[in-house]
Amino acid sequence: MLVNLTDVFSSEGKVVNKEYLMDAETFTYNSDKFSIISKEPVVITFSNVSNGKALVEGEGKLTIDMQCDRCLTSVPY
Repeated sequence: MLVNLTDVFSSEGKVVNKEYLMDAETFTYNSDKFSIISKEPVVITFSNVSNGKALVEGEGKLTIDMQCDRCLTSVPY
């Protein structure tokens, strides 16, 4: 994903919000791979914090299919 931040860097106090759809169908953590059951768009905020500096913050939600440690059945997490 490429994002043009020229307007954020050039305007003091400028804030830009962007929303992106996640293409991934799996989530990998510590060499374990989990299926993604549901996902929401990722919201990213680009903020000019000072001359030539930008703050990038993001938030996204997804539900993955994991195995329960006690009963070993598949559970949404």
